[in-house]
Amino acid sequence: MRRDESAMRVFIPVSDYIAPQAKFYVGCRPYHGRLFPKVVEAACIFFYPEFWAAVDDTQPAKKRLVEMTKECKYRAAVNKTVAGAGNEAGNEAGNALADTAAPNDGTSELTSSLPDLPIIQDKPNADVERAPSRNILSDENVTSFMNFAEAMTIERCAMIAEESKASTTSLHDLKLDKVKAVHESLRSKVEEKDQKGGLMVDKLSRNGLGFFVEMCHGIISDKDSQKKVARKIKYALIASEIHVRHTSIT
Repeated sequence: MRRDESAMRVFIPVSDYIAPQAKFYVGCRPYHGRLFPKVVEAACIFFYPEFWAAVDDTQPAKKRLVEMTKECKYRAAVNKTVAGAGNEAGNEAGNALADTAAPNDGTSELTSSLPDLPIIQDKPNADVERAPSRNILSDENVTSFMNFAEAMTIERCAMIAEESKASTTSLHDLKLDKVKAVHESLRSKVEEKDQKGGLMVDKLSRNGLGFFVEMCHGIISDKDSQKKVARKIKYALIASEIHVRHTSIT
């Protein structure tokens, strides 16, 4: 079947074990070579025949869709068993993006390619070419940003914004207000824990700060509520941790 040029490819996060929920995403809003994920409903996805092969087509439509989501979760799992609590980093990242769901207006015909397009994979891949993780900020500014015990001054936020803009073209319009807002959100959630009981802020390392700042700038809008900003920051923290894991030289 030839692919419609207007169709969007759908993907699902790879998980260590079979996830409790099937969350489907499309990549949209291209920004300096990156796509940002939006959640879509299974009901608006066009699945290729190979995915329907395991589904009984004599069942009612709603039941077939339920079985299809089970099949997708199974294919996306590395270990084909149900996990104990706290084993899926990909699910945690997906939950952090839950409020960015795209509206289902019935106009998009979506094609699926689940096995080869994960957004986050918890285990490092030894075949991935590793590159050094670089920081766009000076040691002084990194130390200041990583100190969540104290609020950063406006002057320090301005220094971080200007240094970021000078180092990376994609941050050319970064404003000190966003730097301040992100840091304040991190400070307010400093005791928040992830699914495994670790502190969320501990996912942010000095080497990953540049990636984290750039990602926050790309996905956080000035119109976002504080709650939405906090959820997007949570996603950026998870992504930053995985980014450093895959790019650090060993």
